Amino acid sequence: PRVVDRARRAMAASRARPWRDGFESKTSTDATTMVRAPAGAARANFLKIYDGALRPELRAALAADACERGRPWGCYVTMDGLADATDDDAVPTEGGVDPARRRRWAREVARTVFLERADVDLSKAHGVAVWCLASGENAAVDYHLDYCELHRHETNEIVVPLYASTVQLADLVDDGADARTRIEGGAFLVNSGGLAHYERYGYKGRLGGDAFSGPGWHRVPYARNRAIVHDGEWPHAAEKIRALPPGVKRVILGLNVFCDRVAEVNARAPEHSDAFNKTVKLYQATARAKKHGGGLTVEALTKNKPLARLFVGLARAREAASDDVDSTDAF
Repeated sequence: PRVVDRARRAMAASRARPWRDGFESKTSTDATTMVRAPAGAARANFLKIYDGALRPELRAALAADACERGRPWGCYVTMDGLADATDDDAVPTEGGVDPARRRRWAREVARTVFLERADVDLSKAHGVAVWCLASGENAAVDYHLDYCELHRHETNEIVVPLYASTVQLADLVDDGADARTRIEGGAFLVNSGGLAHYERYGYKGRLGGDAFSGPGWHRVPYARNRAIVHDGEWPHAAEKIRALPPGVKRVILGLNVFCDRVAEVNARAPEHSDAFNKTVKLYQATARAKKHGGGLTVEALTKNKPLARLFVGLARAREAASDDVDSTDAF
């Protein structure tokens, strides 16, 4: 396995190029590089929209669970597990939803979106990172590019997905006539300029200028059970939610199709999962300790759970004052 891993790293290195986007990992001393899709993988360069994308029961169950849970969840499903994915008993039980059921839901969504709806080239795909979250009024998503976030924290290497998708789950319609289901704002924005656009404006627009000016922008209003599928290299964002019906949240489910370059890290700590959030906060805490001359390591923290909880709590407190942390409210 180590020989295979070294071979994969060598192949990835041959596709890597130096990159600067205004963000530097505090947990890796490596120079920032960008790794594009594997050689031979078809880059679709497309944007597709599918209304009525999921089974109504599944859409409703996902939306209800996201609001009840109150925080994001994430998992990683491999391509070979998508065939038998339907969960006929899609309604959440009174005791809540367990991780196994969310994985079944994720498999069905990934199969429906990428195999049945979009019908894209998945010959180089290893699996799909899936996450779900609910947001209230005034929430927005900064300009950004999808990539395997934990892998970047560990290696400073940017690995973008082959394809990306956002499924709009809440029973809401953009500027609808019925006030009970009307959402104002919150539309999905995506730029077809791809990596060239991101190279110009950088992480959350840090390289200067107005990332939302100029050509290439596509606006997709929010609509119940709408799936948006696009090239994984396209940067995107979401408008601020100006208004929602009382007590209602906007819910989205995000999907990234990745090659096997980041299979291990996706399986270990899927994007927006509890394991992912804890690992990132531990990395940030140890990086700060090292900066101030401490000898604390991630390995030491994982062996000392009370100390780890303390550092995670400190990291959460500092997170509000820093935008160097990838937002959990992201597509």
